Amino acid sequence: TTFLIDNKKVFGTHLMQDMIKDALRCFLSPPVLSSKCCLFNNPQAKEYIDSFVTHCSRAEKVDAALHSLLMKLEPQRQHLACLGTWILYHNLRIMIQYLLSGFELELYSMHEYYYIYWYLSEFLYAWLMSTLSRAESSQMAEERIAEEQQKGRSSKKAKKKKK
Repeated sequence: TTFLIDNKKVFGTHLMQDMIKDALRCFLSPPVLSSKCCLFNNPQAKEYIDSFVTHCSRAEKVDAALHSLLMKLEPQRQHLACLGTWILYHNLRIMIQYLLSGFELELYSMHEYYYIYWYLSEFLYAWLMSTLSRAESSQMAEERIAEEQQKGRSSKKAKKKKK
């Protein structure tokens, strides 16, 4: 067994408290974002991250502005956070690639495979599928509205020609 209740040690050598502290420290402050990491001091990498974060915050603001504008113009029609969905999709893809690169770099121990596969299948891929289905339903709703508007215009033109 990896964890024994009697001596409170993981693998019989590390205290459980220390393991939890280290895991939380890495989770709250990922090593890749620490000042000791080579990417932290790379201006190009910093620029890419800053640019991506800026685009994420702008997308939320634009979605909110479009929603309020659309509610004034067409109250029955909804703006379903198209840009936010797009940003979420790309964030999820980055998260998935990040985890999968750990397999390529052989960063995971055998006992961690279960956790990584669980996280990928139950959380990230499920969220990705939900995001894609939301985008697809939003697109189908927009196409349906456009078709209805087109039919309305063509029927008005036909009535004018009959007169």
